[in-house]
Amino acid sequence: TLKATINGVVFQQASLLTYTGPTFTNVSPTQLSLGGGTRVTLTGTCFGTDKNFYSYVSIEGTTAILPSSANWISTTDTAVVVSAPANGFTEVSNLDISIAWPPSSYVYLNNVLSYKYPDIVSVSPSQLPLPGTYLTVTGTNFGTDKNFYNYLSIEGQSPILPSSANWISTTDTQIIVTTPSRTSAVSNLDISLAWATWNAY
Repeated sequence: TLKATINGVVFQQASLLTYTGPTFTNVSPTQLSLGGGTRVTLTGTCFGTDKNFYSYVSIEGTTAILPSSANWISTTDTAVVVSAPANGFTEVSNLDISIAWPPSSYVYLNNVLSYKYPDIVSVSPSQLPLPGTYLTVTGTNFGTDKNFYNYLSIEGQSPILPSSANWISTTDTQIIVTTPSRTSAVSNLDISLAWATWNAY
């Protein structure tokens, strides 16, 4: 600390401040939906709060996420949250993720992310009324873009298309639809979710 008196005015100077670049220590979750929309949290230090300081967040093999895009969710001093882009129709693992700022600086984590197929875990209710009802399909890696899917199908019924009014909502862990009606009771039906040339049962 330096203290001085000049023309009767006391000045004190202390070298206490340091500007430090962002550090990137963790990312969560590490499994992303092929259809996109998984919220990804980059955790670290000194991110600041101005998203426009950054050039982009990049997940290897996908379109860069710009601060001006809707896929950039939030920025705090310890976390940046983005919505992961889609990545085609094939599973892929060991992807890098980076965050960059001008003119050419970046921090990254190697081999930490994977894009995975959607997986159905459960449905509720499992007993459906003949006139039809709301059906919740629970699972993993569904993403948030319903248009990634071709249809949801209950065995013996017409497929439920994402463009139809019967497709209610899509989140990374749940898809909600209204079921078609039937005229007679039947048991042990399969349910399937289709995209490209694949099905999750």
